[in-house]
Amino acid sequence: MLIRTCVKAICKRIFHKNPNVSIRAITLLDACSKNCGKSFNRELASKDFSQSIKRNFSNLQRIPSLKLIEIFEKWADEFKNDSELALAAGFYSWVKNEYTDLVKQAMDEKKIAKHGHSRLQVAQLRAKEDEDLAQAIALSLKDTTGNSSSSSHPNAQSVSSSNGKSNLYPICSQLPLSSLSMYSTSSPNTTKTTNLRTSKAK
Repeated sequence: MLIRTCVKAICKRIFHKNPNVSIRAITLLDACSKNCGKSFNRELASKDFSQSIKRNFSNLQRIPSLKLIEIFEKWADEFKNDSELALAAGFYSWVKNEYTDLVKQAMDEKKIAKHGHSRLQVAQLRAKEDEDLAQAIALSLKDTTGNSSSSSHPNAQSVSSSNGKSNLYPICSQLPLSSLSMYSTSSPNTTKTTNLRTSKAK
């Protein structure tokens, strides 16, 4: 008796003029169906409840009606194997026949909600990957900068003359031995000796 009174009170709230009240009542009905046992669900399958739903369903606003259709779909699956709950399981078939457009809208919104959730998960994963990549790049740049600052580069030394300009001639210590021998054989003394020997021979 108490359960019947409770179901009647909830049913009255379902068809309230304020859609927010309707949605809360539908949510409460769903919670009671899940948690109050079979005795409560038997009352959902009663003729009184069934007639009240079918008589007043057209008075529901769009959002509460879609919410109730969603619950009817759950009941059709949950109660399909229980003959005592056949009336409650049959609400979904009834609403599909009587309110085809609303059922189609409910199915479309369900798909959109599902895909939207999947897109959100993908976006979150991509954001996490981008964040990890940015951190890796930052660490790599930090390491590269540290290595560059710690390494030393030798400066090239230039040979300069007394007036600060570069010498045109290299220092002997920087020349190879072959170059030094070339300079020594072409000295003036060697040239004179060669000329004397040539004149005596004549």
